[in-house]
Amino acid sequence: QTSATNFTSPLAPRFKAKQPAAIVPFTFGKESLATVALCWELGIKPILIYVQEPTQPHEEKYKFKKLAELKRDFKVDCYFLKHRPGLFRSGWAFGQTKIREVGWGSQVSLLTLLVMPFVYAFEVKYIFYGNEYSNNEIESVNGWKVYPSADQTSQITGSQNDLVGYLTAGQTELKSSLEPLEEINIFYILHHRYPQLGKYQFSCSAEKPLFKGSPWCHRCYKCARMYLFAVSLGFDPQTIGFKENLLDQPKLWNHYFGGEVKTGSNDELDFAFYLLHRRRNPSVCLRLFKKKKLPHLRPWAWYKKYFSELKPQVNLPEDYQERLMKIFKEEMASFKKLVR
Repeated sequence: QTSATNFTSPLAPRFKAKQPAAIVPFTFGKESLATVALCWELGIKPILIYVQEPTQPHEEKYKFKKLAELKRDFKVDCYFLKHRPGLFRSGWAFGQTKIREVGWGSQVSLLTLLVMPFVYAFEVKYIFYGNEYSNNEIESVNGWKVYPSADQTSQITGSQNDLVGYLTAGQTELKSSLEPLEEINIFYILHHRYPQLGKYQFSCSAEKPLFKGSPWCHRCYKCARMYLFAVSLGFDPQTIGFKENLLDQPKLWNHYFGGEVKTGSNDELDFAFYLLHRRRNPSVCLRLFKKKKLPHLRPWAWYKKYFSELKPQVNLPEDYQERLMKIFKEEMASFKKLVR
């Protein structure tokens, strides 16, 4: 991968900002919240850019209110953009009502271009994305290798860094803040190390109305996934806004027990349900897990080892890599004790 510092141009203005700052494309998801918390711990000023997609209209009012709270309570710079071209991704611009997700595979690359004016305005050193390690997974579809999250892979992150280097004459780097971690590890670190930000988590797909003022619709696969992570890791799901027990609603779990295909690692769901099984959770979905899934899984020792280890990384910011790895090792040591 090419270092952004190799790019020079006599036409690009020279940045003069003294404090290191980072643009954080912000969603209120666990990755972006954990990235903001890490920035504060490392002494980097985070600048939050929230981009509202038109295909997710139910989240806008709630998130706009929460952005104001973050700005007030943490004195952090927050900005809100409406991305109207997102209508073309779903087909809504052509009168389609069913979401088809055309172009979501290039979402991170498009966000990078959208935030470039802020890069120049604030003269930032970094753009940080919280790409978890499972974004590198490959599926086989009709003989083709398919990346479910193509532009969140380690390889493409390097290419995005090259692009930003060209656009800023090597003054800004695009890096991953969480690359050696799995999704469930990120969830744990956010709520274990940074609970003051964890309470803001909003990881719902927001394609349906939110549930009675909650940041969750309680009806989508992302709600089900995050609820499972919370309960399996010993966190109270009510502290992040859940109002119902989603493990007693098997219809929400067709993406795991049935044939519906959704994003996210199924190995991670196996691991989380396995944790519930070892804790003797009495839910309806746990009974389904024991009947339909458990007899076909790898031994517990495999899951425990795989999800308790840091994965390879090539895109952590070089100047902060040692300190980030120290934080991750501390948190993974705690995680190991939890899942033994």
